[in-house]
Amino acid sequence: KIAKAKTLASVKRKYDICITASPDGMPVTNQLFEAFTKLSPALCVGRNVGDKVQNADVRYTFNLIVVLTEDALTCAPLLEEIKISLENEGNILLVHHLTSCPDIEKELEKCEDKVLVASLKRAVRFTYMPEVVASVLMAVLEPGTVKTDDSKSPRTKTALSSVGGKSFRLEYKNRFALGVAEDGSGQVYNTKFTDKKSNLPGDIESAIKALFELYDPEKKGLIGWPQFAEVDRIVTECLGGQYNEMLSRRCFSMMNYPGLTLEADISFTTFHNYHLFVAKQMGAMDGDRDASMHYKYVVDKVKNTKKAKRYNKLFDLFIAHDRAKKSKPFATAVKKSLCAHTPNIRVVVCNEKVAGREDTTSSQFAASSHNLLILLTEDCFASAELCE
Repeated sequence: KIAKAKTLASVKRKYDICITASPDGMPVTNQLFEAFTKLSPALCVGRNVGDKVQNADVRYTFNLIVVLTEDALTCAPLLEEIKISLENEGNILLVHHLTSCPDIEKELEKCEDKVLVASLKRAVRFTYMPEVVASVLMAVLEPGTVKTDDSKSPRTKTALSSVGGKSFRLEYKNRFALGVAEDGSGQVYNTKFTDKKSNLPGDIESAIKALFELYDPEKKGLIGWPQFAEVDRIVTECLGGQYNEMLSRRCFSMMNYPGLTLEADISFTTFHNYHLFVAKQMGAMDGDRDASMHYKYVVDKVKNTKKAKRYNKLFDLFIAHDRAKKSKPFATAVKKSLCAHTPNIRVVVCNEKVAGREDTTSSQFAASSHNLLILLTEDCFASAELCE
């Protein structure tokens, strides 16, 4: 399938996969190469063995397998190869040598390049032991793991072309923006209200204003918690994160003055101050154009995502039951499990009240959902509310 996809790709590269490692990882590189040659002969696989004549240039492949052994990320040539691969829109696959470096977090801390570390943390990881090479190979070749074409969404292409950026840098800035709310230390309060002078690049200022308008489509100049939560879920998904209501509430709080509750509204001033803080942390004041790329991507992505068919309705899933006493904890447990394991799915239970939509009936919520999940209990269809 991979070899066939390569022939149909719009952008073709010499190798399907390239394997690289630090000097200590060369035996693993050779073992993986021999396994690929034997078990998947249709693939063109390259390897870097320290010989310039035999080396496979990482620019000529979409997939770079990095063998992670102890102190591998202190090897300058290996780090340079990873950077070159990322700059050429490569897909990094980590083969973690479990016996050489059991603590992967400790190994990643040895790398001083924050952008590179963030990229490696997002990379797909495979656990390696000498006895299970074939299992590693089969896992690497799972559908969707190996990249076969330089395919990007229109939004990503627009954002990257605006400043000549790269995908891995955009992903780093997106993850950074999500991490501001995850921090929870309140550092945003210490700076955002003391320095009102902006000096942000004009394109970022325009993007922040456009982003506020996406939260405030009625142009009231204020954003309440219900409408913020609705759009913040879309923003989180567009940035590649998993929605978390607690983090969303924290973000809403950080966009307001300290001490105010969720009952208070966000004005453009406080919204702007928050994003001024984020942009500064991203290096926008120091000429980092990747911050502009991030904001352009967010605005374009959210604007188009809101028009998608999925968001024509309020919820992805409506959970219905017969309103019996035993059914309510059942429904609560089902929703809790869904929110824990698939947080980006918008779920509502038939007997719950939704903030900002207290007057909406359960039948209206059911009509505003893409899918219906019925909790089947004895005699449940005797309930007129469930049948309705």
